Amino acid sequence: MRIAKAVFKKAILILISISIVGAGAVKAQNVEYVGSALWNFCQGIEIRDNYAYCLYESGLQILDISNPENITLVGQLHIQNCDLADISVSGNYAYISVWSTDLTIVDISDVGNPLLVSNLNLGYHTGNIFASGDFAYLAGRDGDNNIQILDVSDPENPVVEGILDTPGIGWDIWVSEGYAYVADGGSGLQIVDVSNPDNPVLLGNCQTGGSCGNIFVSGSFAYIFDSNLGFGIIDISDPWDPFIVGNYTDLSMPTKVFVSGNYAYVAEWGLGLGGGMKIFDISDPTDPQIAGNYTDLGILSKSICIKENHAYIANEWDGVRVFDISDPAEPIPTSGYYSAKTVYKIFTGQNYAYVADWYVGLHILDISDLSNPTLVSTYSLGDYGFSDVIVNDGYAFTIE
Repeated sequence: MRIAKAVFKKAILILISISIVGAGAVKAQNVEYVGSALWNFCQGIEIRDNYAYCLYESGLQILDISNPENITLVGQLHIQNCDLADISVSGNYAYISVWSTDLTIVDISDVGNPLLVSNLNLGYHTGNIFASGDFAYLAGRDGDNNIQILDVSDPENPVVEGILDTPGIGWDIWVSEGYAYVADGGSGLQIVDVSNPDNPVLLGNCQTGGSCGNIFVSGSFAYIFDSNLGFGIIDISDPWDPFIVGNYTDLSMPTKVFVSGNYAYVAEWGLGLGGGMKIFDISDPTDPQIAGNYTDLGILSKSICIKENHAYIANEWDGVRVFDISDPAEPIPTSGYYSAKTVYKIFTGQNYAYVADWYVGLHILDISDLSNPTLVSTYSLGDYGFSDVIVNDGYAFTIE
């Protein structure tokens, strides 16, 4: 056992009213969410201006990234059951698709106070989402609703405008200049005319020989991940006849690609095979080459965005990791906004909560305002975490 003075980092706090039912028994009548902090499992990230909109299992967090060396939390909104989800930001709204069939719309006009606007149950498992203007485009994974186009001009009342069943299973979607580009699983890349949202029309397709799961479109090319091609580049200049021009196969488990200039930045989940970030030189689309990589992110990289000379990676348990990519050959970790990993025990006393984190250490939260618990500090022993904590007389007693 080690003795240390310390402070806390992640827990969801709830207000519970109970009534005595019988001897030694209690029954919870009302459970109400009050506030939370130290979220983990960061699975998605979108950047607009100086803010990063980060999707966690617990909901949406908004980070100020105007200074990449000192990222700060400015606002958050708890959203129930927000797992296996994707986020797209357009205008003053964030659009969140949740695997469990929901579309959630959040007003982000005040970044310090994001507000839930509406929640629509679509009745099918959703894939990724792309929002643009008055419409949100959803990939679907249930077979009959592989693309749904929703009119979100009235965010409080989103309405399904058009539906199209593609040959495969829609995993990801990108919309540009009246066309939707769909990563359609075993049916490769599908291109859809969505200029008339009421009547989307399937145009050309490109068979990839594997399962196509992620897409980014820039100029005349679509950049995809595919179980056969790996990282693939497809010429989409003719929407009726897209074709593969180049690929790179030596990847572990890519999750997201972001293209900026002559480089493609790839987040890899890894699965024990060296996940992290790979940077490709795509100046010659027929022959993409590795320009740089960073592999010390374990198996956790889920999504990636680029802003100027920095890469922002949604890194599941580690929150958001930031890299200086001014030299693509040597990406350098610079900062981040870190999460709790595995919380084992929590101890509360007066205005503070003390959290034992198995991987990180001890977090201390100020809970004087239950609706807005804030992280005060984190104490870590490096390679050691804690499985238990008790606080007494100014000391935290922890079990390593």
